[in-house]
Amino acid sequence: MLKKTDIPLVIVAKVDPVDQNFYETEVKDKIDGKLIRYMGEADFAEKIEYLKKARCLLFPILWEEPFGLVMTEALACGTPVVAFKRGSVPEIIQDGVNGFVVSNVDEMAEAVGKTETISAEKCRESVEGRFSVKRMVDEYEEVFEKIAIKNN
Repeated sequence: MLKKTDIPLVIVAKVDPVDQNFYETEVKDKIDGKLIRYMGEADFAEKIEYLKKARCLLFPILWEEPFGLVMTEALACGTPVVAFKRGSVPEIIQDGVNGFVVSNVDEMAEAVGKTETISAEKCRESVEGRFSVKRMVDEYEEVFEKIAIKNN
């Protein structure tokens, strides 16, 4: 995809043992230290710094991710997300508002070029409005109340 955009890619991630073979065969030889850089795993503070400065977060998942915390972390930092339409992606990413939901690498490359049209404020608002602690607590309380009423 990099060749399609000519935009630098910074990979900040841990390579889990289960993914080591994929990393060795598909990724490692593409890292040139210039256009593509691998930074390894970041602690929380480092991750926030990377996300705040990023053009976007690429989330090219190939599995049915049940939530995708990293997407909400990016959005909270004002960083749009470009992600494959898998798992929870359509529930978190509002296409054209806080990122782009895409189906393949070509669409992902095209969307990266459009991320400048996404407002950092809209990204942050999308998380605050839907995933804040207050909202989650309020909704848990609502569920617990319904269960308590049902059981009485």
